[in-house]
Amino acid sequence: LYFPGYGNPELRPEKGRNFEFSVSGRAGAGRWAVNAYETRIDNLIAYDATAGAPANIARARIRGVEAVYAVRLGGFDIRATATLLDPLSDGGRYAGNVLPRRARRSGRLDIDRAFGDVSVGATLFAAGRRFDNLSNTTVMGGYATVDLRLVWRLHDHWRLQARVENLFNHTYETAATYNQPGRSVYLGVGWQL
Repeated sequence: LYFPGYGNPELRPEKGRNFEFSVSGRAGAGRWAVNAYETRIDNLIAYDATAGAPANIARARIRGVEAVYAVRLGGFDIRATATLLDPLSDGGRYAGNVLPRRARRSGRLDIDRAFGDVSVGATLFAAGRRFDNLSNTTVMGGYATVDLRLVWRLHDHWRLQARVENLFNHTYETAATYNQPGRSVYLGVGWQL
């Protein structure tokens, strides 16, 4: 609301309603689920790149469908998710425009495998193009990243963990002019009861 040089003290709080319908089941050795939802929001707070500040969108409607399939094949745990989104401004000056910074299509594939006390995994995530502003004039391209992870169970409660995010050092933005981190390596020790 009041960040110096950026805030908008005229912002009103968001109010929303959400409806969701899910079905799931088994298909062969795997499990599947389909989730459909609709969210209607009054006074959605979104960044307006044209104004350089957050603003209220009178009414917004976000519809989506997410499909998930998970299976264990040859010792590998595989999980695929695909999301289709229809995020629209539903009234006012920007009626019919796509809400900023929301990709209409995205997907994720996770593959993991355990070898005794060591488990390894990889994630491929991809998102389609999206707009950075309410007027839909600033287009940001789609992107894909690959992440790797390794966990070594040292004891019942202790684990060594390592992960590499954005393995191929892909340059991408989720907000215009704000590059996401390049290749990043994380090491850690975990303890769990």
